Amino acid sequence: MTKLVYTPTDRFTAALQYSFGNDDGGNGPWILGRKVVYDVTTGFTVKMDYTFEQMTLTSLSTMRITHTDSRQYFGLPTSAGFDDIDEDIFSQEIRLASNTDSGQFNWLGGLFYSHEHLERKTTGYHYDMIIPQ
Repeated sequence: MTKLVYTPTDRFTAALQYSFGNDDGGNGPWILGRKVVYDVTTGFTVKMDYTFEQMTLTSLSTMRITHTDSRQYFGLPTSAGFDDIDEDIFSQEIRLASNTDSGQFNWLGGLFYSHEHLERKTTGYHYDMIIPQ
């Protein structure tokens, strides 16, 4: 994870965060009943804060992109399933929060939006093994 912070004034801060994950799911030899997964995830987050005298305005934007290849084998090799999954998730949060430390009344309000796009291509096969008698 990499994070870059920009603070041009004592009232405004912007932070950009990048993350990357590459998980092979502990893949080993393809064994009976084994699920083999290869997963790549990339994420970006931008957080901006502006502090007023009585409140702080925060914007938080996040994008996550994931690609997964999955192979599942069942039987003796009579059946298998293959998944190719692409997932994109975007979220946006805008929030106002009180800055007072009086303890009498603190408040928080905001809006949240999220959009997810998922595309999954699944293929598989199954056949019966005929054992001669």
